[in-house]
Amino acid sequence: MTNVYSPEYLYMGKNIHITRSNVLIRDLTHTVADNNTGRPYNGFITTQGVCLIHLKDCNLDPRPFTQNVDGVSMGTYDMVFNETVDITLENVNALSKNPNKWGVIASNYLKDCKIFNCKLSRIDAHLGVWNLTIKDSVIGEQGLSLIGGGLLLIENITIYSLNLVFFRDDYGSNWNGNIAIKNVKHIPFSAALTYFSLLYFANDGTHDFGYDCRLGLDFIKLENYTLDSSNLPLVNQYYLLNIQAGSLSVTTIPPYAYKAPKRISFKNIKVRNPNVGFIVITNNVYQWFSDVVFAYEVINTISIANKLIRIQENITIDIEDVQLKPISTDTMYNASSNLIEKSAILGFVETDAYLSEPKRLIARFNIRDCKNIVAGVWGLPCILNITDSEIVRLVGQTTETTVPSGTRSNAYINNCTIRPVLSSTKSMVRINPSGYRFSNCTFYSPILSGVALTTQKADLILIYEFLNSLIPLSDGKYIQQLGIFSNCAIDSSIDLTIFATDIAKVYRFKFGNNNNDLLPATVGPTLLKPTIIQSNLPIGFEFYDTTLGAFSKWNGIVWS
Repeated sequence: MTNVYSPEYLYMGKNIHITRSNVLIRDLTHTVADNNTGRPYNGFITTQGVCLIHLKDCNLDPRPFTQNVDGVSMGTYDMVFNETVDITLENVNALSKNPNKWGVIASNYLKDCKIFNCKLSRIDAHLGVWNLTIKDSVIGEQGLSLIGGGLLLIENITIYSLNLVFFRDDYGSNWNGNIAIKNVKHIPFSAALTYFSLLYFANDGTHDFGYDCRLGLDFIKLENYTLDSSNLPLVNQYYLLNIQAGSLSVTTIPPYAYKAPKRISFKNIKVRNPNVGFIVITNNVYQWFSDVVFAYEVINTISIANKLIRIQENITIDIEDVQLKPISTDTMYNASSNLIEKSAILGFVETDAYLSEPKRLIARFNIRDCKNIVAGVWGLPCILNITDSEIVRLVGQTTETTVPSGTRSNAYINNCTIRPVLSSTKSMVRINPSGYRFSNCTFYSPILSGVALTTQKADLILIYEFLNSLIPLSDGKYIQQLGIFSNCAIDSSIDLTIFATDIAKVYRFKFGNNNNDLLPATVGPTLLKPTIIQSNLPIGFEFYDTTLGAFSKWNGIVWS
């Protein structure tokens, strides 16, 4: 039976209190009748200053929670572990889907906790847990509320809470170690949420918690995760990494910077709804910092939107086979991205002060085997490395109309397809010409209102901006490359004869294998064309003869 309720903040201590080490508790059952709410429990089983504790084949009960005189919810637990090292829970059943019941486990200074084949309503680490393993288990609606460090290892679980892991913001959302999560089935309980967070953390760096705060040390790895979103009908944003906004201005360096790990990896992340998907990271990325100083150097500036840049990242974000959010690509320049949310805050305008703090994050995004990539990074300093994927939008330039269209990113796009789908003609590929490199890629006919664009020159140039050179050419100059292309092709359904009148302003197209290969060329009259005697040209060098209106290619012996 529950105890007599008192509105005072007083805890019951009626329990099994363990103060010696090397203890096994087996085949114990403790239940709470569903009668009136009682006073909060400080644990039916508690440990204090001990090690080597093993709970096996036990049945315990989450307890109804109440509020104190100030209306503050009082946590109530059936298990509390204080200053305990090396504790194992095996086949412990303490699960309830009743949202009016508090979680079943609390801890204060816990180390080396292992949970195997258990059903638990909640695990709540108040003053930190160091090294936590959860395997082959079920976690209820109250979820995992954690801070601590060491290795957080979660494998083969089903969980019913709103967040996969809630890193407690009242303790700085601190996990000073590595995080590895694998094989998770997530079924959040019904809630009127407008956004969902896979990993939730909040620390704007303005408060001194008495220790350095970070989320992850060397790595965070999440693999084989499936979300059942059927209980979340109002959610319109799903985040892999949700950094909550703070109170500082975007140009203020926080006194207690919140740190990121060296690497974050997501692999095989799916939602059981084909119409939704994830955004990788919220737009508050400027509030997250690294232990490592980034390197960023502009080697050559052709224009504000065309720069040769050297970048050394200080964080790597791997995204492999992740179900990304379907996003309308119709907004000309300000549409959201499913890599990072679009915003007017720090990092998105090429002239802002993002680079003034050398430990702000400059990420290398390694993206593989993904579809529906809306890769908008605008003026954010970063590196995109996209392989074996399908891209519908790629924007690496600042796009606000009130500022110059600058760039601060490089990209390496390999073995990808680019397939814009639109309801109105907009720019879909807007890049840093000197820093974006394409290899083995195919650019398909854009789909506008259900119709493939094949002969609409103006529309094609607007959507694929690299088809048009904005810098006037003169004799002897290279035809400008708005991007660096190797073994790439434009789908043969696009009629390239529409560019015949100004072919020197676009690339050399060579038809073959039903594709149009993209090759750069120089331009000039016949008199400027190198002779065989004069030439010391690489095989494959091309020349656009403005006198003849035709291209020639050097094969090492003759022009052809």
